[in-house]
Amino acid sequence: MKIYLLIIFLFFLDNAGAQVEDHFYDRNFSDAPPWSGEDFDFNVNMAGQLQLNASLAGNSFLSVPANLSSLDYCEWRFYIRLGFSPSSSNYTRVYLSSDQADLQQPLNGYFLQFGETLSNDAIELFRQNGTTISSVCRAQDGFIANAFSAGIKVERNNSGKWILSIDYNGGTNYNIEATGVDTTFNSAAFIGVNCVYTSGNINRFYFDDFYAGPAISDTVVPFISNVTVESDSILSVTFSEKIDSVSLFKLNNYEIDNGIGLPSFIFPDSINSLKYFFHFANSFVSDISYTIFFTGLTDTHQNQLVDNVKSFVYYPLVKAQLNDVVFSEIYYEPSSLSPLPNSEFVELYNRKDSSVFIFGWKISDGNSDGLIPEFRLGPHSYVVLYSLNDSLEFLSIPNALAVEFFPTLNNDVGDHLLLTDANNQIINELKFDDKHYHDNYKNDGGWTIERIDVDFICRNDYNWKASSSNAHGTPGLINNVNKKFNDNTAPFISNVYLIDSIRVSVVYSEVVSNGIEDISNYKITKNNGVFISPSSIIKSSDDTIELKFSYPFSNGIYTLQISSNLKDCPGNPINSFQKIKFGFPEKAEPNDILINELLFNSYDGGNDFLEIYNASSKIIDIKDWIIAEGDYNDSLEIKEDAIISQSHRLFFPGDYLVLTKDEKKIKTFYTCEDGFAFLNVASMPDYNSDEGRAIIYDGKGEEIDAFRYSNDMHYPLLAETKGISLERLSDKEINDNSSNWHSAAATAGFATPGYGNSQKFYLMRGDGEVSVGMEIFSPDNDGYNDVLAVNYKFPQAGTVLSLNVYDSNGQPVRKLLSGQTVSNEGTIFWDGLADDYSMSASGIYILLAHSFDLIGNDRLIKRICFLTRRN
Repeated sequence: MKIYLLIIFLFFLDNAGAQVEDHFYDRNFSDAPPWSGEDFDFNVNMAGQLQLNASLAGNSFLSVPANLSSLDYCEWRFYIRLGFSPSSSNYTRVYLSSDQADLQQPLNGYFLQFGETLSNDAIELFRQNGTTISSVCRAQDGFIANAFSAGIKVERNNSGKWILSIDYNGGTNYNIEATGVDTTFNSAAFIGVNCVYTSGNINRFYFDDFYAGPAISDTVVPFISNVTVESDSILSVTFSEKIDSVSLFKLNNYEIDNGIGLPSFIFPDSINSLKYFFHFANSFVSDISYTIFFTGLTDTHQNQLVDNVKSFVYYPLVKAQLNDVVFSEIYYEPSSLSPLPNSEFVELYNRKDSSVFIFGWKISDGNSDGLIPEFRLGPHSYVVLYSLNDSLEFLSIPNALAVEFFPTLNNDVGDHLLLTDANNQIINELKFDDKHYHDNYKNDGGWTIERIDVDFICRNDYNWKASSSNAHGTPGLINNVNKKFNDNTAPFISNVYLIDSIRVSVVYSEVVSNGIEDISNYKITKNNGVFISPSSIIKSSDDTIELKFSYPFSNGIYTLQISSNLKDCPGNPINSFQKIKFGFPEKAEPNDILINELLFNSYDGGNDFLEIYNASSKIIDIKDWIIAEGDYNDSLEIKEDAIISQSHRLFFPGDYLVLTKDEKKIKTFYTCEDGFAFLNVASMPDYNSDEGRAIIYDGKGEEIDAFRYSNDMHYPLLAETKGISLERLSDKEINDNSSNWHSAAATAGFATPGYGNSQKFYLMRGDGEVSVGMEIFSPDNDGYNDVLAVNYKFPQAGTVLSLNVYDSNGQPVRKLLSGQTVSNEGTIFWDGLADDYSMSASGIYILLAHSFDLIGNDRLIKRICFLTRRN
């Protein structure tokens, strides 16, 4: 035992002073301690957190000397938040040890990784030897699949046992998640962070409270973080850390004055392990102030509770219904010149005569869900919501709550906010933009927009205007523009879409209360003239109804017509009929929508365009989809991106859609068989005229298709490629197969925007493992049989295939594949060119295929084709 204690003493002596601790209180990371690396890509934000703040997509790191000569009995702690769903393109590594300062080079050490492919993302500890990584231990799958914050603690003993503990709420109440053993390395010259990110996440990595050094003894005293009245006889208490269970469940350790006495029993919360409910036999009386006294409580390390007295007042609680709590003030264009906090915020107002308990509520803009902390909102009271990152800006604002993942509010164009309760029921909804200012002087920012009449609950942008306060806003206080408001504007239909096979959602521009649930006011016809009548109507929110039908919808186009009997809540009628077309959309999977044609080197005075094709059998809504330009060599770098459509846009099977900045310029240079197959994209990427990567993402940021292109992919015998598009040959082949692309035919005007490709190839599978579609082909870029399709189909994956072309004399002409592993089924195209890119002469050619697999199948297959030249 004495020897063991001596070893521990020598370890702490050896590591004395060799530790890293940084909470970024000084708003600086360049000294005390000195972090270094790609300094220009990081800053310390207003919340005192280290934050990635890059200008372009890429990979950025910072490291700091640790000088731990031994990892025995060491401990690491830090806070991390990623404001997005991690992936293989957006992730971070936090290095616990490294023998190199540059964390992007080969090194020896250990790191935690946050982010991976698919949706099973877990926090995992790895060992890195040079460029080789090996897992040491892994936490639970799926716990960081979405945006998250977490407190991390890692320990290692002298036997090389690693213990990974996590608080998924971002605090320090760690639970052991995983353990592993690894003794490969036993020192740490540096610790640090290495972030990999696309353009959408260049400032959404956050770190704080780093510690690396000898194991920390717990001397922190516990305190009470929250006391809440749950009912007239139940009080909930949340502690700052775990309390010793023996002292926790002693009933005489708690007492409430004014005749309430001791609790009858105590039970834990099923979600929050630090929260407990106290049930009392005597009931609280409304509007009476009570005090609860705590005695004899200690944490699990016997540190005594010092926060021994808490006061509270009981107010009867009501469950909030639609519009009980409303958006009352919005600040979405901050200015450093304004007296207001230099940060976005949203104010809520409780219209009820009783308190409302906010628990599990969210504020959302459709892209991000802000998690509102538990809060008791008193009758006719205000609460201000803001981003957790901006806490220092709101110290003087009354009733201000820091919201994790607070949505970023759009400038100028505004946003669509939803306030929902714990059951995802809508409490209030607001669509706003610069029109809500109603003041050309103030709409450049620096002023809030305020609700004029908080009791007018119908949607109307004239019920909002810029604040008239000298402080440019009234956060937490009664609105400066407060007065009675009347609405005389008629409503209209803003959107119609299918929820499922028997329900249609109809969205109005504002609240429609009269006639909205009368079935006779709705008429739906199919494109074949068949009339369909709804069986019932459900009002799902103040501006939306659901039409329910007895029989499911089938594929096709439908038209909705609304009667003018409908009126909004002030009584304004819809004064004319509207006809809205819609279809039944389905979720898009990768390769359902394909990049089908790309013009990346347009004529002078023209525009680039990207044509997409619905290769599925689905009707797909491309609302909020994104088109992007990426780097040719770096698949993680996004140069430009743009939202294709911010409104619903249905895309039907077999249809083409041309995305461009100005469709008129496309129609000037090319024949367009379908003039409606165009969608103007305001900030359309300007694709590099030499090489690049075209990408489309769905509304959730999932990649649907991508095309890595270059000018070298054009038909080699073309004298000029400007103004000529690349067309996809087959929608059955993946875009990574460069032979699946060909220059648009001259006979089609060198591009086919909005209709079938001039070089579109319909695959015909032959018998046997290797076959050709059409034995005769004429590679002259006239759009007729310009390529030869060589099809292969094997019974098992992992087959290795070589494919070579010989002339009739047995001389080698073209090496198409050279011992490459192929999928079970696919197609290789030959464009008639020899290995030296010269055009092969007309005649008979022999295709020699050699395949073998791991179970012993070894075959040599010969096929014949005919190359001709059309006059």
